[in-house]
Amino acid sequence: VAVAAVAAVAVPRLLMGGDKLVQPIEPGKPKRVVILGAGYGGTAVANELDKHPAVDVTVIDRRDYMMHKIGGLRAAVQDDWPKKVVIPRHKLLARGKLIRGNVKEVAKDHVLLDDGTKVPYDILVCATGSVSASPGEPGANVVSLEQVNQFFQATSEAVARATRVAIIGGGAVGLELAGEIRHAHPDKPVVLIHAAPKLVNSAAPALPDSFQTKVKSQLAEVKIDTYLGAQADLAPADFRGKPFLEGKRTIKLSTGEEVSADLVFNCMGNTLATSMYPAEWLDERGAVKVEPTMQVQGASNVFALGDITNLVENKMAYIAGSVHTPVVAANVLALAVESKPTRTHTPSDKSVMLVPLGADYGVTVTPIGTFGAFVSSRLKGRSLFVDQTWASNNLPAPLA
Repeated sequence: VAVAAVAAVAVPRLLMGGDKLVQPIEPGKPKRVVILGAGYGGTAVANELDKHPAVDVTVIDRRDYMMHKIGGLRAAVQDDWPKKVVIPRHKLLARGKLIRGNVKEVAKDHVLLDDGTKVPYDILVCATGSVSASPGEPGANVVSLEQVNQFFQATSEAVARATRVAIIGGGAVGLELAGEIRHAHPDKPVVLIHAAPKLVNSAAPALPDSFQTKVKSQLAEVKIDTYLGAQADLAPADFRGKPFLEGKRTIKLSTGEEVSADLVFNCMGNTLATSMYPAEWLDERGAVKVEPTMQVQGASNVFALGDITNLVENKMAYIAGSVHTPVVAANVLALAVESKPTRTHTPSDKSVMLVPLGADYGVTVTPIGTFGAFVSSRLKGRSLFVDQTWASNNLPAPLA
């Protein structure tokens, strides 16, 4: 189903960037809070702050709709899902405003957009997230609803054409893509190739052995062939920014094995979207350095949350939207009324992760144990949090 149907309601309250300085507020007016990025974290913070008269909220994002990434991989495989993952933002804010634009540079008192617009702030919230070449995540150059529809359609058609699919990268994205393809195409051969000996090996804290046992068992049950500790002879650069390569090929592995496929997906990592921030805010990986209050080190009127922080914890929508957001929102409001931010966040040393393998399989890791397909499918796999994410934008989800 085409996503263009939501275009008519997506635009009305969007303020397009211009070429002049947005007028600063007068003394005594509410503090100007600018939120960069309207993914899970930025949307949640905006929702919370927009209720309070102590702040005037401005949200800046490159798109006039939210891309529900959690459902993106299913949208890349099933034609009836794109409409569920493209969420209009016209009801996100009751008092604040939205600006569609690309952030070029962040200065100590304003944000510069690539069209020359300067947006001043008293308090800045950085929620720009990360980007990848995943087939469930349209790139920065995919902006219009028509382009998004074409992006997902191209992927679903490629999967339908393929006779054998290979996925390089056994993190959460690679696993979920394998599960989505298997669910939609039960008889299509799918191969998962991962350079590390353990799946989702970058998780922090590390996932328990029980996760590895359960996920490997399910992969075998649904007949997804898995090669672990096997470096493929294809690197991210070979994909040239695209999520997949078509055409018959033989993939050579560091183990000496060879895998044939006519569709290969790139699920190898992601990149932090932090190039716009001052260098002194960033660590050697490009992550934003934050205090326990989620304030940026050396910039007390700037906060950061979600994927871009240097905190050692699993980077998930839940962490940004439900764990970081209450701390950031409370401390922004404290700063806005000239009080001291006191809420803090300490990353847990317990693993938490929910990895669906299509609608009916998956593994859930919690502090109280690791659960399999039954729990995982009902917690996330069947719904992929569509209703909740539309609700966070103050809209009902589309009917199935």
